[in-house]
Amino acid sequence: MNLPLRNASFCCERLQHRNAQRATSHQSLKGATPSSRYRPSPRPYPTILPPIDYPSHFAVKDITAAGTFRLGDRLYFLSNALRHYPVGLEEVDDGLWSIFFCHVLLARIDERAGTLTRG
Repeated sequence: MNLPLRNASFCCERLQHRNAQRATSHQSLKGATPSSRYRPSPRPYPTILPPIDYPSHFAVKDITAAGTFRLGDRLYFLSNALRHYPVGLEEVDDGLWSIFFCHVLLARIDERAGTLTRG
């Protein structure tokens, strides 16, 4: 069998295997569809989240639309995902800062070196 024919044969076998898996995907639901089994969560979810608060010794910075914030005269990029949210900066040593979002440590800053280290 030549190479193009062997590749076509292999692709057909993979397609048959994938289709066989799809045909049996509802077996665990005894033929029911996932949408027929859906139930909304009984837990209440607030429509408006409570404000994010940090301890009084934290410096609070709002993340810009570009995912950045200023510390002193330097501009640091943190994350676009946090744009328009406040982060808390805790000075752990002279010129060394820990950056938190809520209670999660995101990064550390060394002001003297001008570096931001994740985690």
